[in-house]
Amino acid sequence: LSAIVSLTEHPNDAVVGQAVGALAECAQDSSCRCKLSEMGAIRQMFALMRYANYQVQANAAWALSRCAEEADCLDVINRDFLGGLHILVSLLYSPSKEVQAGICAVVARCAEKSEALSVLAEQGTLEALVCLTSAKDLAVRTQLANAIAMCARNSAHCKMFGIVNGVVPLVKFLQCDSLDVIRATCCALHQLAKNEENSKVLHQVNAVPLLIELLGSDDEVLQDEAAFALSHIRRFFLAQSTEAEAGGMRANGEAAFSPRIPTVNG
Repeated sequence: LSAIVSLTEHPNDAVVGQAVGALAECAQDSSCRCKLSEMGAIRQMFALMRYANYQVQANAAWALSRCAEEADCLDVINRDFLGGLHILVSLLYSPSKEVQAGICAVVARCAEKSEALSVLAEQGTLEALVCLTSAKDLAVRTQLANAIAMCARNSAHCKMFGIVNGVVPLVKFLQCDSLDVIRATCCALHQLAKNEENSKVLHQVNAVPLLIELLGSDDEVLQDEAAFALSHIRRFFLAQSTEAEAGGMRANGEAAFSPRIPTVNG
């Protein structure tokens, strides 16, 4: 691993891209992730995301997101690199689909820590994620939905996604052919539907029939997430209906028992 890490400082862009790609592959292994963290590679990944090469940026993002699967690595990011998280926000606007997908994966991991999530939100990450909901690339859609799901676990951010129109576009994701996209989207809608206004919007744009259809999926995670989203929508809908009925009964009662005030002529 040390030899590969040293190649990330090579003057040739192609060599650096291949080296970072190799690190991203190595980072799929837990023991390698821990070793990379011990070697200080987390700092190197942040530095490489500033590299003026899309392949290097994308591979660095994937390596970082995979390293962050380890609690210790995520703690290092949360402790030592909060000041460097602004690079993630800027890269969400990258023209490269590979970079966008990789950065969304990093955001999803960082959002597990409340401190990191607060910093990301302050720097405009939620709005940047919403801007990506028009993406057609399936990898971007999958990682984007995952990132939104993680960020929306915070109730304030969940509400904000609704305010910045980040809920409705996700419903279209349910109609694509990718199981990964649909599963990630159901996870996002599960979290977003915890907010009453978001649930109302989902009901209004006919997300319910799509979610009901997904209950028949063979994928258990997808089934569960769709069911959770539906339960939140149903709860708010029933509460609204009950309140409306109670309001109607009060209005009728007031009309029935209101005193009639006689008019005086002249």
